[in-house]
Amino acid sequence: MKASFSFLVKIQVFLLCLSLAFLCFYFPSLKNEIGNLKKDRAVYKRFFEKYKTEGEGEQSLVNIAFPDNLEKLSFGESSGLVVKTKKVTIRNVPAPHNGAIIKHGAGYLMFFRYDVKQKGDYSSYIGCVELDSNFDQTDKEFLKINTLNNHSEDPRIFCTEKEAYLVYTQSEFKKDIYPPFISTVNIAPIDLDNYTLKFTTKLDPHFHPIEKNWTPFVYNNDIYFQYRIHPQKILLLPDPHVNHLTCLTLPTANVIQTLPWKENTGGWGTLSGGTPAVNIGNEYLAFFHSSFIGQQDLIWYSMGAYTFENHPPFRVTSMSPYPILFSDIYDSVPLNTAEARKRVIFPASFVIEKKDGKEWIHLSCGENDASIKIITLDKEILLKGLKRI
Repeated sequence: MKASFSFLVKIQVFLLCLSLAFLCFYFPSLKNEIGNLKKDRAVYKRFFEKYKTEGEGEQSLVNIAFPDNLEKLSFGESSGLVVKTKKVTIRNVPAPHNGAIIKHGAGYLMFFRYDVKQKGDYSSYIGCVELDSNFDQTDKEFLKINTLNNHSEDPRIFCTEKEAYLVYTQSEFKKDIYPPFISTVNIAPIDLDNYTLKFTTKLDPHFHPIEKNWTPFVYNNDIYFQYRIHPQKILLLPDPHVNHLTCLTLPTANVIQTLPWKENTGGWGTLSGGTPAVNIGNEYLAFFHSSFIGQQDLIWYSMGAYTFENHPPFRVTSMSPYPILFSDIYDSVPLNTAEARKRVIFPASFVIEKKDGKEWIHLSCGENDASIKIITLDKEILLKGLKRI
């Protein structure tokens, strides 16, 4: 009996020692995990605070000093790159942003995002408006595109030989997952006569819970997406009816290139998608954006242009060596759901116009998540200013 009791005591002592050893080993890891959770919670708190309903942006951003890595750069007007800028206003929409344009008759169609605040929440919708040749709204009122979702954001519009397609991000907020929201890229052919979507396909490659800013382009009348610029990842969508994406196998030399854009600390941030890519003859042209945290914990977006081969493996061939700036950049007041902590320039689409023997690029950008600007660029000066790779 005593031997049995002694054995049980030894087992208990052993288990106690094992538990203490486990705590000593696990506690530092647990402490780090708690710290990370607190950081994540702070990030998501800031995310949701963005959509509080009280207050509007009341101060102009003109007097906010540029961060050091933008301060010494010249505005595009000084080199002739930027010809003019124009703010697009849309009746009955207080803060349209991230508008994408295509040619339509003598003018343009613009697809844009607008947010509607509700008590403690918000909804995001996609609208369509007709613009004249000067980018002014015609006498027609804007129309809401029915996406069957209350969180549809950041539309892009592009065309194949037979069809016009709208690409946008759809967000869903879920309390039972971490992080508490997901977003997917959707594609839908759109009837430009009555502005209705023929069908919608959710594109989910199961890479990340948050998917956005894919760069669409058309090659041999097939739809491709530049999922990532660097290291490069290209996706093929064989059939827009089906959520089936093929990831192209690319040579390592084409995937990992030395690019002139500063992605390291003190630079302008990691490259992200922007406009659909347009075939300009011997290569594709597109505009991208990046972001970084500057002084006073402000988040600054930058944009640039790049080209890539017009055939597989779609190797990047040139890129802006520094951000494209213009004299009234970042000056839109942060209204509605815009976050005053951010200074945003977000290229959404562009069209090329031939006039007076030259080619002009009309680049449509969202600014500070509260307005839309058309930046007219000299195409020849833009391409000459890109650094060949």
